[in-house]
Amino acid sequence: MPCPSSREDRRMLSAPSDDWEPALTVLKGSKGESIERRSRLRDYELVYIISPEVEEEDLENVTARVGQLVADGGGEVLELSSWGRRRLAYPIRKFSDGHYVLSRIQLDPGSLPELRRLLGLTEEVIRYLLIRSELG
Repeated sequence: MPCPSSREDRRMLSAPSDDWEPALTVLKGSKGESIERRSRLRDYELVYIISPEVEEEDLENVTARVGQLVADGGGEVLELSSWGRRRLAYPIRKFSDGHYVLSRIQLDPGSLPELRRLLGLTEEVIRYLLIRSELG
């Protein structure tokens, strides 16, 4: 398939499909007021690495906090899978291992920048990868 040559062609390739459902998202404005917005939820996969300094007992609290970040953005966690403690391919923040967690989530695309910002500010999460899932 030839590479798209114009912006319009690229937009046509990334146009949303008709199989996803509209949803009502209620967000909080800067002054605490509720803002309602109709949107369509998309499926994403979120893999994040939790710092090895977090105790085993506190791992559930961190995953619950990340799930709450998704819920605050108008999304939901569909599946949560802990991969356990694994060695990193290269040091991240001077850590050589971490706890890997995979979450399958549904989220409004407009909420992604805020979720990325909040994940970056979460001290226990040393790295994350958020991708759009073509499955589902």
